[in-house]
Amino acid sequence: MNPVPVDVVEKMGADIIIAISLAKISPYTTVLIINKETGGLEEVEKSSILQQKIAQVKSTFEGPNIFEVIVQSIDIMEAKITDQSLEGADVVIVPFGIKDINLFNFDKAESVIKGGIMATLLKMPEIKEAIKEKLK
Repeated sequence: MNPVPVDVVEKMGADIIIAISLAKISPYTTVLIINKETGGLEEVEKSSILQQKIAQVKSTFEGPNIFEVIVQSIDIMEAKITDQSLEGADVVIVPFGIKDINLFNFDKAESVIKGGIMATLLKMPEIKEAIKEKLK
């Protein structure tokens, strides 16, 4: 399995390789609280006392869900395989919002595409630099 065939296009003679990684690089969970002043949701910092207390309480009441463990294991394995496949790429782009998408979220394709466009725009200086380096 080669999710990002950098080595293949390298052997084909590509001068510049811009790779797109769709792997969830690191599993992400968060706790949100409602801001009393604005009514909006805010992320609780991982180092906060509230976050630590929530983690303690959660660990006493529930064990890991087998499906969550399997999905997270697959995500970790996929990320490691993808990391190895990305070696040799001149630029790697990771679309924004990829962490929030799972295998069956076909309805979220548009948001991932927009996240890819945004991530690509942010990588433009790096892409231009890679082109400049290859033209020397």
